[in-house]
Amino acid sequence: MMTEHGTFWLVEEDGQVELFRATHDSRTPSLEATRRFRELHPKEPPRAPARLDFACRRCGRSVTPRRVADHVTRQLCPACAHTTREQERYHGDPEYHARRVTYSAMRYRLRRPAGDGS
Repeated sequence: MMTEHGTFWLVEEDGQVELFRATHDSRTPSLEATRRFRELHPKEPPRAPARLDFACRRCGRSVTPRRVADHVTRQLCPACAHTTREQERYHGDPEYHARRVTYSAMRYRLRRPAGDGS
């Protein structure tokens, strides 16, 4: 289509019509107009993103992750994933075990009433 404002391509399919300004930098302007029409009017409806909701394998809590992370692929809630990471990180570390025992004993002593003679 040629008008006083320039050259245009009119693309129509299934009652949908689009008008595109012809570009002279392309070797095949008709194919360029068709490509742009297909981008605007796809044949298939866009698919909804898959929901990643799951129940934690360890505690059973319902989880709706905001992004895909390692704990999501393991099907663990963030709290159980943290516990699992700590267990894997310190498994078999005698120094860590000694620190935890000392810390637990100190916390126990602080919680005991002051007058308890045991």
